[in-house]
Amino acid sequence: MVREAKRAVLHPWANGLVTLPRKTPVPDASVNVEDETSVYDGIDFSKPLYPSFVQSVTGLSYEEEGGRWSVGSTVAIALAQPLPKKFKLLIEGGGYGPNIGMPVKIQIGRTQRQLTFWNQPGMGSEIAVEFSMRKPGDLIEITIPKPTFPPGDNRDIGVAFRHLRIEPMEAARR
Repeated sequence: MVREAKRAVLHPWANGLVTLPRKTPVPDASVNVEDETSVYDGIDFSKPLYPSFVQSVTGLSYEEEGGRWSVGSTVAIALAQPLPKKFKLLIEGGGYGPNIGMPVKIQIGRTQRQLTFWNQPGMGSEIAVEFSMRKPGDLIEITIPKPTFPPGDNRDIGVAFRHLRIEPMEAARR
């Protein structure tokens, strides 16, 4: 009897006649839906809300006067629209402790680049990284080299982010 019940329930699903409902992503509560800036204007990490072009963010702590610290080994920023195929990613920030002078990996789609913060946060370091991709991506993944617990803090931080934006680059002429 149990076998017959399973067959009756699972047979239509297995043959594609019935599908499971898809979950629609719920917008992150920390996104300012009334904001009309674009990825070219960038993300100011010292503000409490992310701009509307940001779909979700993981791996960042709460906002502080100087921006937000990475927490853990990966920061992921999902965007509402894909980035162009060719652009410069500009990040203003700085490293903490052993992360100063260490390569930070940035991956968008299948394209991976590295940047290095040579200073602590607040030193005015803006680093540009060029991306040229075959297929546009909408997820920026940043790998922190050595997340570290500072004295008196329970967060394993590595890089402070003050501002992130992109600059378009002209397509190469053939």
